[in-house]
Amino acid sequence: MSLLLADNNDVLSVAADASINDLDPFTLLMWVNLTAEAGFADRVAYKTGELRAYNLNATPTWHFERDRASSAAAYQTQNDILPANEWRLLAWVFDSSGGAGEVMQLYYGDLTTAAVEASYSSTQDGSGAVKSDAAEGWAFVSGVGQSNTLKCHIAYAAIVADALTLGQVRSWQWRPRVLPETRAFLACGFQGASSVTDLSGNGNDASGTGTVVSDHIPLPPPFGFDLGWQGLTGASGPAPQTLTPDPVTLPLAVAAPTVQLGALTLTPGPVVAPMTVPDPAVAHTLSLTPDPVASPVVAVDPAVQLGALTLTPDPVAVPMVVPPATVLGVSSLMALMRPTLRGVHSRVHGRVG
Repeated sequence: MSLLLADNNDVLSVAADASINDLDPFTLLMWVNLTAEAGFADRVAYKTGELRAYNLNATPTWHFERDRASSAAAYQTQNDILPANEWRLLAWVFDSSGGAGEVMQLYYGDLTTAAVEASYSSTQDGSGAVKSDAAEGWAFVSGVGQSNTLKCHIAYAAIVADALTLGQVRSWQWRPRVLPETRAFLACGFQGASSVTDLSGNGNDASGTGTVVSDHIPLPPPFGFDLGWQGLTGASGPAPQTLTPDPVTLPLAVAAPTVQLGALTLTPGPVVAPMTVPDPAVAHTLSLTPDPVASPVVAVDPAVQLGALTLTPDPVAVPMVVPPATVLGVSSLMALMRPTLRGVHSRVHGRVG
């Protein structure tokens, strides 16, 4: 979202607060899109009487001024840094301790061009401490009290209590966000037309007078930053950006079966023909061939000589003839035992001689 200020006295204002008063150094960051060329004294940001950024004449060139105790610092651009119908980044840096010609730096850029420093037709550094502006709040984009008003969309506005470098400005350019020392950060239009919460957490909320919610700048929002989100564009905004997908990488097609990998050549193996299985439903003639008949072993004569080897059968064992049991009388037994028992006396049947 953004806020459109289209009529005289339309203004987006932040009330005076200690955190945004008497700032030295400071950086003002804004994304704006003028719907018409600026007229004389159209103001893009100011604190009444002490701090002003406005168009100086119908050329147009832009004049930035900060009151100081002895003399004001005032820088004027040589070219139009805020042309009509184009989203532009404006960065206004002030630091009273800067050297000659370095008290202010004015940077500008767009959606596709990184910020650069403006060329100046005149530079006046001024002298003395900055004048106090503690009683006044900040006002963005207004021609209050002038015959003309700056008609534009405003998407972001940030007040930083530091003198940002060009590199820091470029970092913020395509990703507006809260930086260290940020005293106010406004993302306009997300809450409607009349109020804008200070996302820096310092409570420096803004209120809109005559503002209307409008399409947003095609940049990621300060919350979420979803990949590919390009915002919305209206008739007065820039043309929408076209997203082109990355080219699709097709898989590698191998033309030949032999692939050369460095010094290693891979060749596929031979194709094995499938085994053919007969159809079980078809009758087939089965031929059975018997095993060869083994001839019976012919026993040879036990004393047949085979070459140098003579086979002799084992001797035939003659059966032992055991005579039938014989009853022997005592006398016969003694007669048999006499040779062995000679000289041995026995008490059986007297002395045996």
